[in-house]
Amino acid sequence: MQCPQCHHRNRDGAKFCTECGAKLGLSCAGCGALNDASARFCQQCGASLTSPSDSSATTFLKAQRARAAQESTPPHKEERRWVTVLFADLSGFTSLSEKMDPEDVKALAHVCAERMSAEVRRFGGTVISVAGDQIYAAFGAPISHEDDAERALRAALAIRDCQLSDNPALALQVHVGVNTGEVMAGLIGPEERRDYTLMGDTVNTAARLMSAAPSGSVLVGEETWRATRRIARYRDLPPISVKGKEHPVAIWEALGATAMSEARPLGATPLLGRDHELSLLSEIWLKVVREARPQLVTIIGEPGIGKSRIVAEFERQYCTGAIRLHGRCLPYGESLGYWALVSMLKEAAEITAEDDPVAALAKLETLVRTALGEAVSKSDAASDLVRHLALLVGLDRPVERDANVPDQKTLHGSVRRFCEALAGRQPLCLLFDDIHWADDALLDLIEHIASRA
Repeated sequence: MQCPQCHHRNRDGAKFCTECGAKLGLSCAGCGALNDASARFCQQCGASLTSPSDSSATTFLKAQRARAAQESTPPHKEERRWVTVLFADLSGFTSLSEKMDPEDVKALAHVCAERMSAEVRRFGGTVISVAGDQIYAAFGAPISHEDDAERALRAALAIRDCQLSDNPALALQVHVGVNTGEVMAGLIGPEERRDYTLMGDTVNTAARLMSAAPSGSVLVGEETWRATRRIARYRDLPPISVKGKEHPVAIWEALGATAMSEARPLGATPLLGRDHELSLLSEIWLKVVREARPQLVTIIGEPGIGKSRIVAEFERQYCTGAIRLHGRCLPYGESLGYWALVSMLKEAAEITAEDDPVAALAKLETLVRTALGEAVSKSDAASDLVRHLALLVGLDRPVERDANVPDQKTLHGSVRRFCEALAGRQPLCLLFDDIHWADDALLDLIEHIASRA
């Protein structure tokens, strides 16, 4: 049984930790309460203590995510919100519908609205309304995130680039307007037809930007530009005069965005008041190095409390002689699943964005065979390991992918063997940031490495 305080492994049936003297028991993944070692259900919330096979850390994260999903639809109360508004509209749809049967027009509008709305939802936004070939969405209401402007911009670019029709004869394009600012959010309309909506100049300006945007383009207002200029490429455009505005409106055309959002910058001031946490991390790390056994440590706390800063300080003070690989879990977009692991593999193999697939695969293969050692590097097992890791990174050849696709258990086993090979040469520290965004597949992989390596 693992001690919840110092993580020392004690014999089954022990009541107190032999390392630090803390009382032992089973921690509930749902509420965190400590229960007797013989308990089958939590004494506080009634959750099962025996059914999960994961560690308390990964189980806790899964439980937290499930609870967040249940609470993700807050009541639509009337309130001021800082939001980013997105309007998207099909270009030339009116003239196109003039030549089509009404049933075909309705079917086309439905498909387009579904695909545009899917991109909004993929980046955590809410579709407020759909009117024909136009959608109106919000990021920041009723659900808010710290990076709503970035999410809205990425959704706008995805809508611009997505295929809106399966008919190759219909070359459909959209024009999108995005604007950020303060609005009044709440229900509006008669009792029998009351809808959640946003009111304010921010919404009106976003609609005007959409109308001014040429086909196939995304125009954003100044606040959106300020919030996203670090992660996006823009073209400066002259201010435009729009209906209802006394002064010209500053605009920018969004051309593209980086593949992933940037990590939040860490403070440069001395770290104070975290000596106990750093001491605990250092003790666990020294034990890992001394015993050559893995440990899974999860740092949980409120946003902004300094979790990433503690990890950075631990890394700077204690991991100078170790292999350190970094991965960040993303909350949205295509880069989910094993994205954090992919980042680690690329870092270990020194694969850069400038490397073509052939060069990247060669770097990965060199890394794997070097880590395995000369005795194993030329074996079929080494070739399989290279193929499995290449599949995770997206460097596998289509012929190999179609011929024999390994299952999740096989992939996880290959990652574990690779980590063991790296750790056999130098102490290895895998640093996963924003682990609360990880999906179950990555959490299961982390659990597999930590418990079986």
